[in-house]
Amino acid sequence: MGQFKPLKYRREISKNTDFRKFDDGLKMTVDCSPEIADAIEARLVSAQLSGVCVAGTHRQTSAHLTCYVPSNIRSDHVHFVDGADGGYAAAAAKLKAGKTAVMAGVA
Repeated sequence: MGQFKPLKYRREISKNTDFRKFDDGLKMTVDCSPEIADAIEARLVSAQLSGVCVAGTHRQTSAHLTCYVPSNIRSDHVHFVDGADGGYAAAAAKLKAGKTAVMAGVA
């Protein structure tokens, strides 16, 4: 593959993975233990009940990595991570359901 350097490319994957904040909201895929996920969700519920934020979460056992690689020798490749079982869309549906429940006085 010519000048392609696999070790360099592999190091760049994490640096070039999408991590930006859009639409005034933080969206992320986190690889963690069930215990840490429980702690994260508890913190989010507490923050939501105190009016600090609204949150939707979704657990899954695997993720997709979608890559855009214009050239195998350049460093401007970009990677997008999402859950393999609904990901951000499933979390957004839970977020929407939670907002509706809070507005209706159910939660």
